[in-house]
Amino acid sequence: MATSKRPVSFYIASLIVKHLKGGLTNAEQQDLNNWLAASKQNRDLFRELTNADELERQVQELDKVNTGAAWQRVEQQTLKAPERAGRKRLKQWWQVAAAIFILAIGGAVIWHFGSDKQNAGSVLASKYGNDVLPGTHKARLVLSNGNTVVLNNGADSAFDDKGLAIHIAGGRVVYEQATTNITAAYNTLYIPKGGEYMTVLSDGTKVWLNAASALRYPLQFDGKERRVELLEGEAYFEVAKNEHKPFRVIMNDVEIRDIGTAFNVNGYSSSNGLIKATLTEGVIKVVASQKSIVLQPGEQVKANDKVMQLIKVDTSLAVAWKNGLFMYERTPLEDVMEQVARWYDVHVVYDNAFTEKKFFTGEIKRSLPLSKILEMMELTGIANFTIENKTVTVKPYNVK
Repeated sequence: MATSKRPVSFYIASLIVKHLKGGLTNAEQQDLNNWLAASKQNRDLFRELTNADELERQVQELDKVNTGAAWQRVEQQTLKAPERAGRKRLKQWWQVAAAIFILAIGGAVIWHFGSDKQNAGSVLASKYGNDVLPGTHKARLVLSNGNTVVLNNGADSAFDDKGLAIHIAGGRVVYEQATTNITAAYNTLYIPKGGEYMTVLSDGTKVWLNAASALRYPLQFDGKERRVELLEGEAYFEVAKNEHKPFRVIMNDVEIRDIGTAFNVNGYSSSNGLIKATLTEGVIKVVASQKSIVLQPGEQVKANDKVMQLIKVDTSLAVAWKNGLFMYERTPLEDVMEQVARWYDVHVVYDNAFTEKKFFTGEIKRSLPLSKILEMMELTGIANFTIENKTVTVKPYNVK
């Protein structure tokens, strides 16, 4: 069998992909045959992988995936595995990693270190009924006169508010720059669960809004500053540069001050008033309760009227939602499922027997249906799931 610094399971995974694409050499076919002959478990896994729904369509996307980079990310996580896990445990883990890589190749690369006890499963998840489609571009825009415009995936449109032209297209609300003076006129953009939207404000600032979020902003920025209010949820800001008119984001008792930069603000109600501001580009100052702190790219501050904490972070985790991904690094399962609930507009409940603390690490595309997300998670051995009437039940994992 071909030698490599990579685990044998990854080589077998690549052979299964090539088998599905019809590109095995004679030597590779023999390697695959030898692996299949080695155990019934191998044959069962091969049968499951090659019969999975839509797997062949996913494999067609293989050429678009940087498999080297993907494996490097899996490998980096593996280095964190405890040495005491033993050869048998590591072998099982690599088999899971390889199987997941195959299953998810068309949608994401995913890996996982189960719970504090490092439990891992090695079988494919069951199929689900009552599936739920992912979120879409939808929102509700409240104009300055109180009228409401419902925004969804329908046809493009255009209208005005106080004479300012507003264009709706492709999941975006775009405001033209005001040519006349407009004072004390505000719009509010509400994003429901299962939705997302983007707006370009009249100064050119771009704002992406996540599910269950709301932003209030003026039609025209008059005076000496540009001030908006994030009423709820999460938003990513790319601020148009204007040194003479600083940009301000207000959320609860926290203020983010900026001139021209890019940053993410997260303040869902579940965070109990704690606001997280993550800087990806430029410089911002966060002010709360007469305290202030300046952030550099790659830093995040957690703040409310009592606490202000600065930490270094991987900014890709904070802005993954804006880039169409769920992305986690040892994130508590409860936090993962909270995001899933908002994006798919479902209710999540936990079985009484589910008591162990679980952590999840991985990447999954947000464009997949809910059943696929749960299937990928279940494959890692973190939990079992059921879907019924838009309610997801999380249960202790049991090998099937």
